[in-house]
Amino acid sequence: MKSHLPNLITIARLAALPFAASALLLGDQPLTLALVGFIALSDWLDGFLARRWNAQSAFGAAMDPIADKLTQFTLLALLAFGGRPEFGAIPPWLAGLVFARELILVYGALRIRGRKGNVTIQPRWEGKLSTLLIFVLLLIALLSVPQPWIDVLAWVTAPLVVLSTIQYWRAGMAQVR
Repeated sequence: MKSHLPNLITIARLAALPFAASALLLGDQPLTLALVGFIALSDWLDGFLARRWNAQSAFGAAMDPIADKLTQFTLLALLAFGGRPEFGAIPPWLAGLVFARELILVYGALRIRGRKGNVTIQPRWEGKLSTLLIFVLLLIALLSVPQPWIDVLAWVTAPLVVLSTIQYWRAGMAQVR
């Protein structure tokens, strides 16, 4: 059972996302915060347990980043373009920047897979930090922190999103060579 628990946590995180999105759309701040908090904590927990119990799997390696991206896409889009008065607003330009990064990285991974047959993605500090800041940004928007604070954090996050894009792209190009 230990070897499957991290994957089950990832599945639970994915299953919670539509409920979090629905709660956000309905303006239910406490439920949205609880569900997004669960998603964020379970993201940390599944990785921690997989490493601690040496229970890494191909499923987890593929699904964990997919769960992260789906969570970011869904919540960024809803908070940037959904306009609920109960929550702060993510600047649409930041949501577009994050979407562009992911499209670039998916395109690069597909190109590498087409040329090499496999893709090795090593997590980088820039990517981890930008993901953390995006989740912090989402949480403070959900907490209805005053908009100037959200905007400042968006401007702090943006350079890391760009830097992580460049660093992952460079690492991908090195794999092709």
